[in-house]
Amino acid sequence: SDYAALLEHTRRVTFVDDRRAVLITREAIRLFDVDTGRELCPEITEVQWEAAAADLSARPRGVVKRAVVELGLDDGLRVEIRSGLTGQEYVVTKGNGVVPDDIVERYGADTGRVYEMFLGPPDQDAEWNDRGVDGVARFLHRVWRLVVGEEDEVVAGISPVSMEDLSRKRHETIEKVTRDVEAFHFNTAMSALMELANAMQDYLQGGGRRTQSWEAVCRDLTLLLGPFAPHLAEELWQRQGGDGLLVFQPWPAVDPAQLRRSQVTVVVQVDGRLRDRIEMPSGTDAAAAQTLALTRTNVQRAIAGRRVQRAVHVPDRLINLVTG
Repeated sequence: SDYAALLEHTRRVTFVDDRRAVLITREAIRLFDVDTGRELCPEITEVQWEAAAADLSARPRGVVKRAVVELGLDDGLRVEIRSGLTGQEYVVTKGNGVVPDDIVERYGADTGRVYEMFLGPPDQDAEWNDRGVDGVARFLHRVWRLVVGEEDEVVAGISPVSMEDLSRKRHETIEKVTRDVEAFHFNTAMSALMELANAMQDYLQGGGRRTQSWEAVCRDLTLLLGPFAPHLAEELWQRQGGDGLLVFQPWPAVDPAQLRRSQVTVVVQVDGRLRDRIEMPSGTDAAAAQTLALTRTNVQRAIAGRRVQRAVHVPDRLINLVTG
């Protein structure tokens, strides 16, 4: 029976959802109800191939020819067949691709660009989520308000961010975005820009003023945003009094001195388990870090009188006391 044939060819079955499966054989493409075995549309025995590419490099993965088979259902279910140098492969989709024109009309082109890059690494698949697009749109609106001066309301209960901390965050962001762009890690570059915007918002809502140092942070945020949201960035650049087009401006430079912190939080472990966190001066050596760690009540309780045989120290980050 047809249902028996479906079960016999499970290696060539693609399950569309919890009730439908596409069976692909050498003879036909067929769609079944997996509960009843009933065939949901007439079998397809012939496909219309596209013209073969004269240059094999013109198609990805050595694809020589391609056919798209519409199964004739309301949800646009279709099978894409790619015939190449290593055989044939089959991709079943519901024809539910996102039309860029709809995104541009509703949010603007920059929002679509940023969301695509924020989804994940370009060499990996990702699932489109309209709520994620809304989040990116809110982020770009926040950047606009921060730069042009519409986000100055002081909010009670906000932990204040000093200009020193904000300047350090600015240079940390320049360093990270530069490194991520060079490695094509656009999603993590966008995350870093969002973190900088959050820090800028906290600075203003904590009572921070729009000084020259603030304007320098805004300029660098605009420059870093340029490759991702060029239309918004160009407009912000002009409003900040920038000369010429932003696209021709030099990339922001990192000041290594700004990356150094006077105080750092060091994780304290005992035999690999977290026991405490200590604020200590940046650059504290292993001996001094161990001495500070041994003054903590939680650490002494974890050691329980045992001898510390050695200490594993990661400068400005961690000290692990190994007992014996």
